[in-house]
Amino acid sequence: MVRLEIQKEAVKCGYWPIYTFDPRKAQPLEIANKAPEGSIKDFVLKQNRFAVLNRAKPAHFEELIGEAQKHAEERFEFYSALAQSKKG
Repeated sequence: MVRLEIQKEAVKCGYWPIYTFDPRKAQPLEIANKAPEGSIKDFVLKQNRFAVLNRAKPAHFEELIGEAQKHAEERFEFYSALAQSKKG
């Protein structure tokens, strides 16, 4: 997988959010990516380091992936809420 494709997929699934913060603006936080689409599991299984863990300890892998997916969704919701609020 080409590095740029990996980066795009990381952003798309919510593994890596993209945002900017400029405290001089009225709304200092801006989110550059859309809500996460797809699953982090599909993204990480394309990388050998995670696929090895899945083969070695599938139950532990599923637990970690579940937590990662939940965290990505919560992080996006949190950043979205911050971006919607006005600077105090």
